[in-house]
Amino acid sequence: MSVDPETLVHNYVEMWNEFDAEKRHAAVRAVWVEDGENFTSTSEYRGYQELYERADVAHNNWVAEKNYRFRSTGTIKSHHGYVLFTWEMFALDDGTVIPRGTDVFVVADDGRAKTVLSFVRS
Repeated sequence: MSVDPETLVHNYVEMWNEFDAEKRHAAVRAVWVEDGENFTSTSEYRGYQELYERADVAHNNWVAEKNYRFRSTGTIKSHHGYVLFTWEMFALDDGTVIPRGTDVFVVADDGRAKTVLSFVRS
């Protein structure tokens, strides 16, 4: 299986916005390998169960409860098994953006993420 960087980023961003938990978990599996990791400045998530929980909590807190959505911004860059892109979270009602961030993917041989490093900025 080979996933191009644009598809990987698209699937990742849409995962956060997905209202159906089963589809969101399927998106986690489409984005990450089974022992995939996601690191933020304050937390570490490893394996599907922790990644499901991370996606569910973020979705429930920001998308479902506060009516925010995630989207990628700028150009997706990739080389040598890494993908870099920027994103933002915005309010559907007035377009307010909080926060913005940059994520770096370490891509596994099958085109899914092995590790995602998330850098959030306000």
